[in-house]
Amino acid sequence: MPKVNYIRECRAFTAAAAERGLGANEIALWHALFEAFNRKASGEDWPDGYLSISNARLLALTPFGAGDSGCDILRRARERLARQGFIRYRAGERRRLAPAYQMVWLHAEEAGEGAPGGRIAGNPGGKTGGNRETSALGRAAARIPNPKGNLRHTPCIPGDAGHDCAGGPAFDGAWRISARARGAVAQRLIDAYPGRIDSGDAWGGLCEVMAQGLSPERILAEMPGRPVFSRLIARLRALALVQSSPPRLARGAPPPPGG
Repeated sequence: MPKVNYIRECRAFTAAAAERGLGANEIALWHALFEAFNRKASGEDWPDGYLSISNARLLALTPFGAGDSGCDILRRARERLARQGFIRYRAGERRRLAPAYQMVWLHAEEAGEGAPGGRIAGNPGGKTGGNRETSALGRAAARIPNPKGNLRHTPCIPGDAGHDCAGGPAFDGAWRISARARGAVAQRLIDAYPGRIDSGDAWGGLCEVMAQGLSPERILAEMPGRPVFSRLIARLRALALVQSSPPRLARGAPPPPGG
């Protein structure tokens, strides 16, 4: 079984997704599959073969919705992930056999070996590069590029000495006008969240509060004090509601022009 570090794998995928131009649906599906494999892992020993996962179970882990429309989104996202080399897929049989998936690990060590990057996307032969990360994806895992105008740096996690948090991460304004940009930022915020995610749709909740005008910087600032995601999203929704509410007039103040 390969040795998979949860945080390193997430960061490597975030870098690879930006490099390959993946959309929000492909990113959401990868994380749903990653979570399904994580549940079958034992420590850092993760499954290497195919794992049977029904469409209904996957849809419950994504924001795609249910029914035929959700299945169509799932199918298109799955095809692109497989075409890009992030997963392998075996079709199931209706009402008899669930589809099966295999993850192509981006930043893993083979059991008994100390070399990272045993299964980097674009390297299906699984050749290792010693202790050097020779692929562009391995190098990008330490610093996330910004081709879509989202996060400029890996979000700082409190207590993570590997990151310089001076000034905090920088965002541009694409999240204000683009649902796709909000989706990408939401996924990166989830990857950076240091607490326990107990929500079925963390991604959708973050997109919702950003659509209401709450900035990623404000969301990131609230994260350290909320160890459980349900508490974090409740706080964020309250902040978004206050921010979007019109200011009340002081008693006796004149009405606004045209009022």
